[in-house]
Amino acid sequence: DSTVYDGIERIIDSRISGLVVDSKNAQPGVLSAKDIGRALITKNQNTGEIPASGAMQELTLVDQYAPIPNCAGVMLAKKTNMVGVRGRGGIRGIMTKHDLVRYYHENVKDETKIQDMMTYGSFFVQDSASLYDGLAKMLSNQVSRLLIKNSQGEPVGIVTYGNFLGKVFRHER
Repeated sequence: DSTVYDGIERIIDSRISGLVVDSKNAQPGVLSAKDIGRALITKNQNTGEIPASGAMQELTLVDQYAPIPNCAGVMLAKKTNMVGVRGRGGIRGIMTKHDLVRYYHENVKDETKIQDMMTYGSFFVQDSASLYDGLAKMLSNQVSRLLIKNSQGEPVGIVTYGNFLGKVFRHER
């Protein structure tokens, strides 16, 4: 019964990047800020009219005893920001990209430089670009944030899916 608008409200209120959606008619899914962004671009409807189940992705499950590198590999292969952790009796929790970064920070010691692993590309928009153009660029380049540049080409900010959700939420409220 929940709508995309309800998802936006929960994501903003809880300051999280996505939700596990438990549907009576389908298997549990994930409704992320990115999924909502995709729905905003592809569906010509008010977010209060779009069922959450119509925008969510299937929740990928991993066993609670799976090695962390295997789970990270599943997340990369499925292009998802989270996986459900399955244990006895069902879903026990989730593992997110944030959890992986925290684990890496606390447990991995290496000398890799940021330039050796950063994403290269023109992942920026001009500060005069429309919200639609920024969101479309994020989706087409499969990135979750864009650098914003002014007319002199200087970086002036960053925009994320969360920024778009906040704008939609305030506009449709």
